[in-house]
Amino acid sequence: MGKHGTTYVPVKRKRKVNPLLPVLGILLAIAVAVIAYILVPYIVDQWPALNRIITSGQNIHVLWPPSRERIIFTVVMWAVVFGSFMFVVALMVGRHPDEAENIKFQKEAAKRFKESQREKALERERRRRISRGG
Repeated sequence: MGKHGTTYVPVKRKRKVNPLLPVLGILLAIAVAVIAYILVPYIVDQWPALNRIITSGQNIHVLWPPSRERIIFTVVMWAVVFGSFMFVVALMVGRHPDEAENIKFQKEAAKRFKESQREKALERERRRRISRGG
């Protein structure tokens, strides 16, 4: 039995997770990559210095075959945009509801551990005094 005379632990219901969520994430990643690939020439055209570096004299507006520079800049742009999307999604989702309970449980466990350590230290001190005869 526990400290308060019971060992009852309520059963937590598991939240249902949508099985299509990973598929939607992959589709979002692909959509962002396609949009980045299409928008790269227009973004590069806005910055003349960047245009000279990225294109190195090539026509970046050609869709196929893609130049190495276009692929590299597309990957960089995709990483920035997709990372931003994931950051916003993480902010919107927030914490898991069980996380607060887990933190509370961990704090209580740490408190119980400290109390037991203190009680053991007091018991050792009591035994030491008894063994010294005092």
